[in-house]
Amino acid sequence: MIKKLVDNGNLVVSPTSNELDLRYFNDFGIYNSHKYDLIFHLAAWTQAGDFASKFPGSQWINNQRINTNVVSWWKEFQPQAYFISIGTSCSYASESNYEESSYLDGFPHGDLLVYGYTKRMVYLAQSALEKEFGLKSLVAVPSTLYGKGYEINNRQPHFIFDLIKKCLNYKYFQTPIEIWGNGKQKRELILVDDFVDNLLQLVIMGHTGLINIGSGEEYEILHYLNQVAKICGLDNYNVKFKLDAYVGVLSKKLAINKIANTIPKVKKTSLEKGLRLTIEDIESRYYKNN
Repeated sequence: MIKKLVDNGNLVVSPTSNELDLRYFNDFGIYNSHKYDLIFHLAAWTQAGDFASKFPGSQWINNQRINTNVVSWWKEFQPQAYFISIGTSCSYASESNYEESSYLDGFPHGDLLVYGYTKRMVYLAQSALEKEFGLKSLVAVPSTLYGKGYEINNRQPHFIFDLIKKCLNYKYFQTPIEIWGNGKQKRELILVDDFVDNLLQLVIMGHTGLINIGSGEEYEILHYLNQVAKICGLDNYNVKFKLDAYVGVLSKKLAINKIANTIPKVKKTSLEKGLRLTIEDIESRYYKNN
């Protein structure tokens, strides 16, 4: 996002978490006097996998602090700014049709309940500030993002990076490949470059409200594993299934009719090309010559 904004000629202020801890409102002070045209709220206290089910209380406290502080700062010091936040497919109910109109309907999946609700609360906050104070905002809900530049160490990675890491570990160190569940659960990916390009089209148009940004295609985990293994050059490999592991919802594909009817051209890179770019990037940074 930052690179694309800079390449488009924008002056971007992007403090790290060490420079601005969003959980503490007083930390915003040095940013109060400058007036911004756009505010992108991309932060959340979370990780992939079973992180949400392990730390529900901490997720609620940290994310509510972060979100309340960011939208309060926007309203108090930057009301002229167009505010863009990132929602999550985790906010949709398990039985949902994943259309934007159902974002607040029902209950998110049990293990994702708290995190899903904190993201719903951001959407409600933006809607409320628009209604009462006339502020302008957008909520973009992505499917799982992947692409170049992802840090795979010191965190529980999203499933696709986990599969890439395991395949490369097998290729370089002969470490057995283990996947969670039986591999039949389905997921949807969108290349981060495509997500950013599609989002910025919406921003240029001044679109408001909530909108999904996904590829509209979902596949089983085993399909992704086979694709990753092929690109990694693995001809023969063994897979262990951890059947008692956390697998989350069994299917999660966003409805993308709204964005298809909103922007002139939705950017969507093929899965094979996107995976190849991602794998080559991770292999060059973490495996080759290391």
